[in-house]
Amino acid sequence: MIRTKKEKLKLIAFFFIFSFFLGFTFGDIQKITLKFAKGAKQPIFFSHKVHIEVEELECTDCHQYVKEGKHATLPKLSVCSDCHTEPPDKFQFPEFKDEEEKFRTQYVDAGKEVPWIKVNKLPGHVYFNHKAHVVWGEMECGECHAKAEEKLEPYSKPDIAHITMGKCISCHERKGAVVDCIACHK
Repeated sequence: MIRTKKEKLKLIAFFFIFSFFLGFTFGDIQKITLKFAKGAKQPIFFSHKVHIEVEELECTDCHQYVKEGKHATLPKLSVCSDCHTEPPDKFQFPEFKDEEEKFRTQYVDAGKEVPWIKVNKLPGHVYFNHKAHVVWGEMECGECHAKAEEKLEPYSKPDIAHITMGKCISCHERKGAVVDCIACHK
């Protein structure tokens, strides 16, 4: 039973703050995946599985700036050209042979950057830094980007829908990282 005006104000403040965070937690899923919902399609086919499993590349071979700054960044043509100047001797996935040829012809041979479409976007009120997580937090890419090595198709909505404020807080608590609002929210 509420006895004083001070207790009533505390209760109101609690429900306001609780509702605020509840809204961000459940609202983030929709905002993060907004571009997927609009049906974004990459200009060329890309398979993480082929690059990780078959070519034995590490995430940082292509996403070279993940340890240096806020964004992991999509690879520049010069990075892709290191491997894609000639057709492969053998295709582990022959169904992608035409896609490989299209990529070399339209982009590598033409010296034209791939106009990748950024499909995941955090809400404007969220601050995220890859370097802080990968270097200082010593996290592996797969902790957030689960099962990339199994992805024959480009990432889609279900692949990132699990990234929510609740999951981030849970991970921060497990690893003893800061959970102050100001650390991740602008």
